[in-house]
Order: sequence, then structure tokens, then C-alpha cells
Amino acid sequence: MTGIIPIVTAFIAICGGAFAYWNQKRLDRSNALVEMRRDAYRNFISSIIAATSAQSQDSSDTGSKFERFQIASGDMTVVASDEVLKRLAAFQLDRTKSTLSIDSSFKDLLQSMRKDVFEHSTATMNDIEHSFPIKFGEKQ
Repeated sequence: MTGIIPIVTAFIAICGGAFAYWNQKRLDRSNALVEMRRDAYRNFISSIIAATSAQSQDSSDTGSKFERFQIASGDMTVVASDEVLKRLAAFQLDRTKSTLSIDSSFKDLLQSMRKDVFEHSTATMNDIEHSFPIKFGEKQ
């Protein structure tokens, strides 16, 4: 019986180490995904601001800015959470409708992106609306 105790102890130590390694790898992958999402969301937001600014200024650069927006949207499709992806789809569909529906779907998209990368975000729709530099429902 005394010969089995070291074997059981070694087995428990190996299992504990394997579990700790697996758990750390899982956390590392999760953190890397959150960082990828943050980058994609930042690129999307900056591209929509650039495209909107170019459009409002009648810039000759509008085409390249819109292309940047399309690429950022594609990147989000790859890394976004399911909830953000649904909100992105709603926003993309609303872009063909009135500016009032764009305003609502865009705020929903922004709020879902924040919740996705900041799990405990308490930002309200009003906070988002007042802090974002573009107001879609208003004349620029």
C-alpha cells in the first residue's frame, strides 16, 4: 500500500499541471481574441468616421475611404462575436434606409461592440450617443 502513494501523488501532480497548462492556454486564446476584436472594432469605427467625413466634405477620396470601410466590415465578420455580427448585419441592411434607422442600428452596434470587449461595461445608449462624433439622425 505504501508503494502506491508516490504513484498516486505523481499522477495527481501531472493531472494538476496539465489542467493548469490547458486553462492558461484557454485564457491566452480568449485574451488574444478580445484584442483582435478591439482592433477590428477600432478599424471599423475609424473607417466609418473617415468615410462619413469624406462624404460630407465632397472629398475626391471618398472611394478609397469607402473601400477601407468595406475591408473593416469584412474583418469584423471574421472576428466579431455572434451578437456583434447580428448587429453589424442589421446596420449594413439599414444603410439603404433612412438615416433615422441607421442611427438606431448603429448605436445598437456600438453598444454590442463595447459589451463584447468590455464584459462589465455599464455604458448606456445615451453615453454612446453623446460621445460618438457622428450623429446619423441629424443633419451634419
